[in-house]
Amino acid sequence: MALNFKAKKGELIQSVKECYVMAKHDLEKAEDDLKRGWFSDSCFFSQQAAEKILKAFLRSQGVVVRGHRLEKLILLAGKQGLNIDEFLKMKGKVEELSEQYMSPRYPNFKGRTARKLEEYDRLFAESCLEVTMKIWERVIEKLKGLISE
Repeated sequence: MALNFKAKKGELIQSVKECYVMAKHDLEKAEDDLKRGWFSDSCFFSQQAAEKILKAFLRSQGVVVRGHRLEKLILLAGKQGLNIDEFLKMKGKVEELSEQYMSPRYPNFKGRTARKLEEYDRLFAESCLEVTMKIWERVIEKLKGLISE
């Protein structure tokens, strides 16, 4: 669900910065958890970082979104001027990352690509983090004027 976000410029910039700071924290957590071998946690925080950085971009365009599906956020970001061609080509990986919002946290979750906790491994966690980094890099290009990296 997308809502128009009508705020003063200062409020808008502050909102974008808050989303960015939260996304950066989640990205660092995903990287740290990968190093520790906590693969399911790394996947969860990779998803969170991707979701929040996309929401930061959307807020910068005056759009507030509720929901967690990365596929939907990416499509909406594309309508707001973000180049999403690369993400459309890797649809399956984006969907896998999107599932990490629930799958590692709720053992009874049966999403499209649900995994058992013991099925999380370094290779999958690295794949989740790689997709997140691609999203991150694309969005940061667009947010340079609003945040300081």
